[in-house]
Amino acid sequence: MIRENLRMGIASIRRAPLRSLLSTLGVAIGIASVVAVASVVDGLAQTVTAEFGEAGAGRIMAVWIPPRDQVVRRRAFLSLADGEAAFRESPAVRAFDPVLSFQSEVRRGSEAVRLQASGVGPMHLEVHGGELVAGRFLGEADMRRRTRAVVLGPRVLEELGGIRDPVGETLLLDGVLFTVVGVLEERERGVFSSGDPNEAVLIPVTTARQRLSGPGQSPQLNYLARSVDEVEAAEEQIRSALRRSRGVPDHAEDDFQVLALDALLASLQGVLVGVVAVGMALGGISLLAGGIGVMNVMLVTVRERSREIGIRKAIGASHAHLVTQFLIEAVLLSLGGGLLGAALGAALRLLAPAFAPSLPIGPPPLVAFVVAFAFAMAVGVVFGIYPAVVAARRDAWESLREG
Repeated sequence: MIRENLRMGIASIRRAPLRSLLSTLGVAIGIASVVAVASVVDGLAQTVTAEFGEAGAGRIMAVWIPPRDQVVRRRAFLSLADGEAAFRESPAVRAFDPVLSFQSEVRRGSEAVRLQASGVGPMHLEVHGGELVAGRFLGEADMRRRTRAVVLGPRVLEELGGIRDPVGETLLLDGVLFTVVGVLEERERGVFSSGDPNEAVLIPVTTARQRLSGPGQSPQLNYLARSVDEVEAAEEQIRSALRRSRGVPDHAEDDFQVLALDALLASLQGVLVGVVAVGMALGGISLLAGGIGVMNVMLVTVRERSREIGIRKAIGASHAHLVTQFLIEAVLLSLGGGLLGAALGAALRLLAPAFAPSLPIGPPPLVAFVVAFAFAMAVGVVFGIYPAVVAARRDAWESLREG
């Protein structure tokens, strides 16, 4: 009986292909939105996890925030001394890197480009990742002597006209002469990066503080815990050490914020879950509209096929037989919309890089298709049951007379 009902349902849909297609558009749009959102969220989740993994598990940063407490308002900014004191007094911390960023004009001969430069510490690569392809990195001696040494990203060399052997070359940073001591390897720019890592201009943080940065700038203090298990201990040690260094009274609030990137990653993943929920809700609205369309078409079909219903009831078709027949037809319509929606979602995923190249798009997870088709089948059952019952309850002679 099921096979015969399937054959009859397919034949009915094929008799009115345009009407069947239009009736399933709502279901298709709902399924496509679910698949597309799942692809975007999966791509974002993979990118975020990879980027934070590259940054180093266990990375912690401390930044200045405007204090509300009048008692500590006089201690306006974090200082290098604060960061170094916290590093010395935090046994759970493995590495420390202060970063002081500023805009600078980089000039070599007649070529000039304006970039974001950064004063950094000798452990910068250990904390942030990255490798050298030539020369050396900035060392303790550069920090102590405030040397005019600079490490460049590969794209900076191209923008300055191309330098074949950059190590030992000189260039001007805001009119101050610096010597290139190292070149970084090329890296991909992350979605959440504040700048292009290939345009890095790195100088000793002490030199940046003395020569180039403004007097009202606060460095970002970056730390790396000895292990993932020691992140919480390191976070608390840094906070306590900074309060002591800055003379913050016991009753006063912090005038800085200590944040572990692992916690930030967890927060971002929570946001992604919210995005999925919103996408599912929007898809659910489309599925609801599609279900109403399916029910409307099935009610019209019941009226159009009165003669068929009358003949089947006259030759002995039971109530259950007719309910099953029209319910299967409604489910077929919804599953057709599900197939169309899955195809649309996959097409959107393939076309998305052409319109939004910076948006990370992952492959649609299998669970998205499973959920989508489960919803499509549910829509067919929920919105097909009423027309099926209406058809089964029709009187045989009345149906024959109307047909």
